[in-house]
Amino acid sequence: MLEHGIYYVVELPDPGVLTSTSTVIDVVEVKPGEETVLEESFLNYRLGSVTIYKYLDSGGYGDYDPDSDSEWNGSEIPIPVELRKADGTLVEPGIIGTSAGSYTFEDVITR
Repeated sequence: MLEHGIYYVVELPDPGVLTSTSTVIDVVEVKPGEETVLEESFLNYRLGSVTIYKYLDSGGYGDYDPDSDSEWNGSEIPIPVELRKADGTLVEPGIIGTSAGSYTFEDVITR
């Protein structure tokens, strides 16, 4: 049971959890015999990732066939890729290249 008074609430998010609002809600007044419900909220989100793979379409059929298609060897011909929002805004450029046939866009905001 809390005593009558003025308090503040502090959010302590785990590592990897980000907030789009303040982590402090201040001036929370607790009155005797009353329940205090806050109108403010903590709004959190995590960063995500997007991985894209490039394969050599050995048969030229336009469908991935795990039996005949192999991972793209980017060391021969690097392939530029872009992560864009639905409205077309560029988020991040990348290159499927060097030794792997994939690229991972990391720390993507998932909200």
